[in-house]
Amino acid sequence: MSGPSITHQPQGQQPSPVITLQQKQNRVTPIQKPQGLDPTEILQEREYRLQARIAHRIRELESLPGALPPDLRSKATVELKALRLLNFQRQLRQDVVQCMRRDTTLETALNSKAYKRSKRQTLREARMTEKLEKQQKMEQERKRRQKHQEYLNSILQHAKDFKDYHRSISAKMQKQNKAITTWHTNTEREQKKETERIEKERMRRLMVS
Repeated sequence: MSGPSITHQPQGQQPSPVITLQQKQNRVTPIQKPQGLDPTEILQEREYRLQARIAHRIRELESLPGALPPDLRSKATVELKALRLLNFQRQLRQDVVQCMRRDTTLETALNSKAYKRSKRQTLREARMTEKLEKQQKMEQERKRRQKHQEYLNSILQHAKDFKDYHRSISAKMQKQNKAITTWHTNTEREQKKETERIEKERMRRLMVS
């Protein structure tokens, strides 16, 4: 088998123009590569165009003349309401997708509280809750005032008991002093009577003798 023939260029001979062109093409060019299209910007521009078309269509439907046939007016009304509810439907769809993603995670699957729906409070329940809260506040205020009144009554009762105790002590002391004074008075009277009797008896004996 004969391999590819390799031709050696003789020394001193100029390179061919084809080889020179290939070498120039193989060199790294300093030109920056063009940037590709950003899908996010493309989607954003598409969203802007859709929103503009929807807004324009809503303005057209709102500016329709009043003298329209009933069937056309019904179709226009349905289309107008559908366009106005488009953002709501989109938000609802996103919420549903987000809930489905959340429910499929391992953490949510193990958490039973995540599946409980929060109960919406009606106007009647809100009024009942407000009434109960008001009653609780009134009951707490009543208990606080009652406790404060009991504290004041205990202080007043203690002061009354203190005064009654000292009044009774003072009355006992006065009674004892009076009794002592009466005893001394009676004792002095008895001593005086005894002294007079002794003196009379002495005078009588002197007179007899």
